[in-house]
Amino acid sequence: MKRHILIHTGERLFSCTVCNKKFTRSGHLKCHMQVHNDERPFSCKVCSKKFPDLSHLKCHMRILASECPFSCNVCNKKFTQSGHLKCHMQIHNDERPFSCKVCSKKFPDLSHLKCHMRILASECPFSCNVCNKKFTQSCQLRRHILIHTGERLFSCTVCNKKFTQSTSLKYHAHPQW
Repeated sequence: MKRHILIHTGERLFSCTVCNKKFTRSGHLKCHMQVHNDERPFSCKVCSKKFPDLSHLKCHMRILASECPFSCNVCNKKFTQSGHLKCHMQIHNDERPFSCKVCSKKFPDLSHLKCHMRILASECPFSCNVCNKKFTQSCQLRRHILIHTGERLFSCTVCNKKFTQSTSLKYHAHPQW
């Protein structure tokens, strides 16, 4: 019960000794530590990309297959992970328990609030080691790096066209979305 309450309070008791990122569960911290150890024992048989745990590999495989088994019963938007659907449902429920102390804007989860706070503070902690462009989110940096590498990890199973982003592949496969 205590662990469940942490989800609602946003309290993160488990802290990474390397980068100080905080987690609500010790298992999440343990999984995160693999990022610093560069331990990635699970690899994709399609593109050889490596992952720290099986759940990340499974999600990657769903993206490659354009498989979205979780769908919103309100707007029919599809998701590769149940957690993404759960977060999305807050839009329809208008659940926004996290609010900004500066402008009072409300957010569905703590990560959206943190990103908002970085933008307000003009804080861009993630920077490209090729061109030094800065980003407020690590996912933005990862997407940007593909510009430099030219890597196209996502390919259509029908025509073999390759894409740098999973969303581009999804749109290609389902242009009506």
